[in-house]
Amino acid sequence: MRNSEKRHLAWLALALPLFVPLPLTAAQNTLNGGIAVGQAYDSNIYRTKTGEESEWKTTVTPSLLYTRAEPTNTLSLKYAPGIVYNYRTDDKYMDQFVAATYDHQLSQRFRLHFLDTYILTDEPYEDSETNNRTNQTYGGPGIPDKPETIQISDQRGQNRYWANNFSTLASYEYAQQSSVNIGYQYYILDNKDDTDADFTKHSPHISVMHHINQQWDTQIAYRFTQGDFDEIEPLTSSSSTSDTSEDLTTNATDLYLYYNITPMTRVFGHYGYSETNYDGIQEDYDSHTLSAGATHQVSPTISLGGEAGASLLQRESSDTNAMYLRVSLNKAWKRSSWALSAN
Repeated sequence: MRNSEKRHLAWLALALPLFVPLPLTAAQNTLNGGIAVGQAYDSNIYRTKTGEESEWKTTVTPSLLYTRAEPTNTLSLKYAPGIVYNYRTDDKYMDQFVAATYDHQLSQRFRLHFLDTYILTDEPYEDSETNNRTNQTYGGPGIPDKPETIQISDQRGQNRYWANNFSTLASYEYAQQSSVNIGYQYYILDNKDDTDADFTKHSPHISVMHHINQQWDTQIAYRFTQGDFDEIEPLTSSSSTSDTSEDLTTNATDLYLYYNITPMTRVFGHYGYSETNYDGIQEDYDSHTLSAGATHQVSPTISLGGEAGASLLQRESSDTNAMYLRVSLNKAWKRSSWALSAN
């Protein structure tokens, strides 16, 4: 797919919620503005085993959010450019973030959700169907957020790119806080550097969230992904790119178990299995992920979270292990908030 075609598809998907017919009923229109300041540190930006290079960044992000709310539907449009200063390179540049969402309540139990996001940045991304800034959950009515899972694929490092993520989700609540969710995701990524492969990914998925009782919730999810990778420019005239431009299919299953110790404290466990198959010479692999964590609402404005996990990636040639630990602290005020996290 040519770059111009991908850009047209991206902007068409982003504009889709604007063409959804809205009923002629009383609507509440709101326009909110805000500003966020973020400080980020990466100890190894290129993910190398030797010669590690660190980086500090400061990002100032003003934002505008327009919301049109009616009794059965809500439309939201957000624009948030990020003004970035990189201390390592002494560069100043601007990231872009645009989002459009539309929710429609067809009945008391049946809901449709549409989301499209566009980003332009050089933040490291991972070669998976979900980008960190556009991550989709399997959520639905009464469903807790899906805990973030460990990412075991290789990161590409610093590279300017744009990405568009369109998703749609249909949720049916068959019992109180229990639902079936069926969705589809279409993801486009285009790199500025021709030596990195661009791709498009199609990903239908289904999940079931079941509320057992006041203490226990469980969730099972399945996702199929088909990735179409473009061929990349060789570094030299004799270079071969056949091992980086082949397509793939992935089948992934996740199981979650949540336990509410108190109304303010929740723990969870997660097991995930996926298999990825390439249509060329790249080696197929299976992955297993096991993680556990907890969240605690200290007060109405302060929350704490922690998560630890381990994964095993299995190839015929060798196995790879990975572990991670993540903690976070969030504080909210009436008109502002701040968050502190570490991985």
